[in-house]
Amino acid sequence: MLSDPGGRPDLSVEHSLMIWFELTDGMTFSDGKTYGEVYVDSVPPIYFMNTKSISSSSRTLIGKCLCGAVQVSIADEFLYAGYCHCPDCRASSGSAFSAFAGIPKEKLQLTCGAESISKFRKNEDNVIHFCRHCGSWLFSIVRNGEFAHVRLGILIDDPSIRPSFHIFVGSKAPWHTICDGLPQFVGLPDDVSV
Repeated sequence: MLSDPGGRPDLSVEHSLMIWFELTDGMTFSDGKTYGEVYVDSVPPIYFMNTKSISSSSRTLIGKCLCGAVQVSIADEFLYAGYCHCPDCRASSGSAFSAFAGIPKEKLQLTCGAESISKFRKNEDNVIHFCRHCGSWLFSIVRNGEFAHVRLGILIDDPSIRPSFHIFVGSKAPWHTICDGLPQFVGLPDDVSV
């Protein structure tokens, strides 16, 4: 594991925030406190599920990679959304965490640039899809190939769901303090697969 670099950010760049991201980083606090409760055990699957009724006439969201070679359309019917603090998500995003949302994979369609998609099999249950030109990690096919975990940062449109938990906080960046009060899990709960 990499050591703590020691420095702490002292400001947030608010103009670059996605419209679904609520700024709660508490940068004015230097007391080192951890905000929110950390859960070690798993929780019932319903905890992460969006319990609103979902209709087939739902909105369609548009997403794209950094260079625009790959574009997707996604039904605004995400079942759960969260922040992942695992080392792989941190390394691939160059950030303290990655925001993602889960949806049945048939609700996601490539609309442009299928030939520009490269795949990386992270493990037997996680195939990452990214743009071969700019390297943007767009989504992963997970949970026995039935779900897509979409990186929320690729969305141009505002999804109706908001992240509601943090996972892999046991390996989060030591220089990052979680201040939003959402449930935190040391690893991966039984009902969500990254």
